Amino acid sequence: MARRRALYVETVIQADLDELWQRTQDPHLHQRWDLRFTRIDYLPKAASDPRQRFRYAVRVLPGLTVSGTGVTV
Repeated sequence: MARRRALYVETVIQADLDELWQRTQDPHLHQRWDLRFTRIDYLPKAASDPRQRFRYAVRVLPGLTVSGTGVTV
């Protein structure tokens, strides 16, 4: 059985914090500027849960797409 491994990604962005926050909360805006992802789909969440789960996909090579799920807080 294959062991699942976590992926942690961090980057420095020079931008106004309010604008950055707004663009990271809308999946359509997020995938336009965040080149790590070809597609981002936010999943439904409970109002009491501060975490936002999402599905992502990135085209690595023609015909090869890597996809998975993530959580942001």
